[in-house]
Amino acid sequence: MTFGESVRLHRKRNRMTQAELAIKLGYKNKASIGKIENGDADVSLSMAQRIADALNVDIMALTHGETSFGLTSHEKELISAYRNSSSDTQAAVCNVLGVKKTGKDALSTRA
Repeated sequence: MTFGESVRLHRKRNRMTQAELAIKLGYKNKASIGKIENGDADVSLSMAQRIADALNVDIMALTHGETSFGLTSHEKELISAYRNSSSDTQAAVCNVLGVKKTGKDALSTRA
């Protein structure tokens, strides 16, 4: 999925028109959004971030097609902390939550 296709997808999920997104971003009309969605306009990283903010999605969802599955910022922080913790800490967390951590399902990225 291209960046423009991702913008269109998330805009529609937010039930937002091109004109509404254009206004949020400070554009004069919807033509600029159409160009972005069609891949006819280059978008800087700072503009990509502004678009992500306007659509209430993580920039990775737009630039890499990743999705946050509706996670709150707190949930994202917890997942990040879990992934960056030691295997002993991860095992303790799984034990407290009653989640079995085995094989390929293990999320450990640190020894």
